[in-house]
Amino acid sequence: MSKILKSLVGCTLILLLSACKLVEVVPTVNAPEEKNKISIKYSEKKETIKIGTISPLGKETGYLWKSLVNAIELAIEKINKLEDFPVDILMVHEDGKCDEKSSEEKTKELAETHNIQAIIGGLCSQETKGISKIANDKKIPFISLYALSKEREDLNIFTYYLTPTDKAQAEKAAEFAFNDLHQKKLVIISEKSNYG
Repeated sequence: MSKILKSLVGCTLILLLSACKLVEVVPTVNAPEEKNKISIKYSEKKETIKIGTISPLGKETGYLWKSLVNAIELAIEKINKLEDFPVDILMVHEDGKCDEKSSEEKTKELAETHNIQAIIGGLCSQETKGISKIANDKKIPFISLYALSKEREDLNIFTYYLTPTDKAQAEKAAEFAFNDLHQKKLVIISEKSNYG
């Protein structure tokens, strides 16, 4: 597994566990030299938390998500084997079909039927939009992996994005072309769709 993917999975799990308040950071003040140190206090009994994933799992786009789901499952398998980790993590996967309405329904199902504590997903902007609406209503932390839609900034405080916006990416690409490649003219070739 690449370093970037390991970092992505690690950061995602840390954000989720922090948001779920399963780990409490307590300042250590036993001795003067330990004033700035912190220790982690785990809950006494090991409980199971459920994290949902919503992504397009169908034939057309399922291959895009499969490697990431496998990476998350592998990381969780390793975490669950740690004796001193405070919780066991269980993943529940649902098909959002790259569609706002389907992802809303699946998010409701994850929240109400499976009682999940966090969601990872949103391979498409429409899927992210649907998940985000329900996550906000249910106060469930949601980490969006790939949504690029310009409307995403207005979604809600429970949604965290790992991908820069289209505008931020375009600005960085233009900056690189101008400053590093010393180009003053650019041609953009794009399709006329949600992805162009």
